[in-house]
Amino acid sequence: MASDESSVRVAVRIRPQTPAEVVEGCGVCARAGGAAGEGGVALGTERAFSFDYAFDPHITQQDVYDTCVRKLVEAALDGYNATVLAYGQVSEIGNFL
Repeated sequence: MASDESSVRVAVRIRPQTPAEVVEGCGVCARAGGAAGEGGVALGTERAFSFDYAFDPHITQQDVYDTCVRKLVEAALDGYNATVLAYGQVSEIGNFL
């Protein structure tokens, strides 16, 4: 396993709006920039953050797994140490990372 593959990586997945947020007419303020999985996240027009991976709400769990986790699981099965920590808010419709 190459050294660049063994460092800590951070992924963020922007959750979809809840039904209550849609009914209240809340705007979406966070968006992932670039192609699916690229690491830019913008909040409004003035704030930008960088992560190793960033995903819009429409991305499936399988896509997140394939992009961020699959190689770690394969490495763990080959005897390397690997940890995946999922943390954050879970929306009412069950999308989470």
